[in-house]
Amino acid sequence: MIRDVESCPYCKAVIAIDDGTGAIVFNPDRADPEPCSHLTCFLVILEVIGRSANGQTTEWHWEYGKGLRAGRAPMPIEDTDCAVYLMDYPRHPSHLIPKGAHVLVGNTAMGREETRPGSGDLLVVRGKESLTGILDAWAMFSPRPGQVVVEFQRLRKLCPH
Repeated sequence: MIRDVESCPYCKAVIAIDDGTGAIVFNPDRADPEPCSHLTCFLVILEVIGRSANGQTTEWHWEYGKGLRAGRAPMPIEDTDCAVYLMDYPRHPSHLIPKGAHVLVGNTAMGREETRPGSGDLLVVRGKESLTGILDAWAMFSPRPGQVVVEFQRLRKLCPH
């Protein structure tokens, strides 16, 4: 099943996941299968729990200028700057937040469930087995994504690890 994960607050383009194949799908209801021009970065984490896939966790990272990277969690450290920054974003003091125009969307599975039931805890069908999926996802959008990426790469180095 293709599930919307996040959408761009500027143009309404969608980031989705096909939970059957584990593929990220951009704009599943549009003719354009590419990310929108506002996408700065995103992190999607899907943990699948069940007899045949207990605790199988996959991460997808997308960053402006680098594109999509996917793999089993945890990802190599060089692929995680954007991801770690997004997860820590709400706790950053103001001097560690990019000054360029940007909007952060997303939440943990628990937060997603509180705002929209069924968007964080998912039923995932793989073959004949029904599994539980736990979806955490964040995305950052900006009218100038390249500028914001450069800024948060600089700021990330100042963040406590």
